[in-house]
Amino acid sequence: MGDEKAKTKAKYWNDVHASTTPPPLPISIGFLLAASLPMIFFTLCDTTGAFRLREDTAVARIEMFCKLQIINAVTYFLIINVPAFIRVASSSAAAHDPVVAVAAGLQTIQWRTAERVAVNTTEQLLVMVLASAALAMRIEARLFDCIPAWYLTFLVSRIVYAVGYVCSGHWRMMGFPATIFPNIAGTIYTGYLIWEHGF
Repeated sequence: MGDEKAKTKAKYWNDVHASTTPPPLPISIGFLLAASLPMIFFTLCDTTGAFRLREDTAVARIEMFCKLQIINAVTYFLIINVPAFIRVASSSAAAHDPVVAVAAGLQTIQWRTAERVAVNTTEQLLVMVLASAALAMRIEARLFDCIPAWYLTFLVSRIVYAVGYVCSGHWRMMGFPATIFPNIAGTIYTGYLIWEHGF
């Protein structure tokens, strides 16, 4: 009985994703967030002074960079646990085993997209942390708030991305631009600073 119910639920979500056409609204929202979130968070960080360097030294920069990783830890915890919550909420014990679930048709697109969210977040987080680590040592002290602003933008955009993707694949575009564009811009700017000033 439980497996039949799980199959019915799987078919429902598969049909939802298959029948949805790409709407322009999530794309518009995505680019709006990509353009506004970094500026909003930079202004907020700069105004409050919450992440201001106590002194412009290598030790102070490393110390602040390490403290800022709590933001990334929160992001990763929330996103990585999405698949786990969906798995626990499943009405079928077989769906807890990915191999059995796929073979039996119990693993819904909603379940699989939640895993994709986790994988994509891991990929983007790795790029961001590595680039921002180098940026933290090279950026001017007055612009250091770019790093916490980058992290906070990543946090919000990943949540929007996850909610949109799990609901319908096309709606992931609400959060994806605000992830990828700051990562590209931050990586390019870091590369420029290293090229200009050396390691």
